[in-house]
Amino acid sequence: MHVAKDLAQVDLNLLHTFRAVVTSGGVGLAARQLRRSQPAVSARLRQLEAHLGVALFERAGRGLVLSVAGRAIADEVGRIVDSLQGVLDRLRAASEEPTGVLRIGALPTVSAYVLAPLMAGFLASFAGTEIDLKVGLAVEQLAHLRRGQLDLVASVGAAPRADLEVIELGRAVPLAAFPARSALKKRARIGLDDLRAHALVGFGKIGDPFFDAVWDFLEEHDLRGNVRLTAPNIQTMQQLVLHGAGIAILPGYTIQTPGLAALPVEGLALSQPIWLAVRPSSRGVPLVERFLAALEGIHSNR
Repeated sequence: MHVAKDLAQVDLNLLHTFRAVVTSGGVGLAARQLRRSQPAVSARLRQLEAHLGVALFERAGRGLVLSVAGRAIADEVGRIVDSLQGVLDRLRAASEEPTGVLRIGALPTVSAYVLAPLMAGFLASFAGTEIDLKVGLAVEQLAHLRRGQLDLVASVGAAPRADLEVIELGRAVPLAAFPARSALKKRARIGLDDLRAHALVGFGKIGDPFFDAVWDFLEEHDLRGNVRLTAPNIQTMQQLVLHGAGIAILPGYTIQTPGLAALPVEGLALSQPIWLAVRPSSRGVPLVERFLAALEGIHSNR
């Protein structure tokens, strides 16, 4: 193999691709994260191996594992990519006024019910800024954040590891939502007998910690049979409740629809953090700092 004689002969995108494959656990997952085809990612790996003169991966069944050489350089490549991202973040911080595009990834409900007022106010205050909002699940968005493709990520549930700064925005607690005209509004909380006396609108088990815990609660108390309708998203559940389809147990922060009332559910103890994650290297970037300052201002006024 031809071995590259100096760094100028190595495309840094190849190192970025190598790291994505290592951290994601496979070529297919890395291809989705990088928004490239699987053959394109494989071709980049072969190109990097040709430049370095070593095989970085070995076949293991139908997948790939790091070779001895691959394991030896994986951590170093990670540090190189992180260091370069830090340089880029500091260059972005050179501007005194916040301009450009702030890239935010968020869980759909967090973007709609938690971040929307903040984003609207931020855009109104800084005419030279834009926000590129990506909605999706935290695990994929945190990978984009660590690679420098996002500036901030907001979600619900277990917070990310210590390599990111995490700011808690609130708590997701379960509340029973029902039409405000209902006599249930006079109660202090919704009891099990109240749930048994009404049809329920459910979300089912979907691999989401919040809704899976709610589903377990319904099964534990023999309420599964009261779920007359399962819905694909929270907005649909709220509309079904408004139209009289039943009671829905939802994260409290999402219950902001006019015409809905909500009360705690007796015996259902569940609380998850709503959080915002930022790379430490992004601290000092005007766009990020102004957004976080606006966020802090909102929370201090609550």
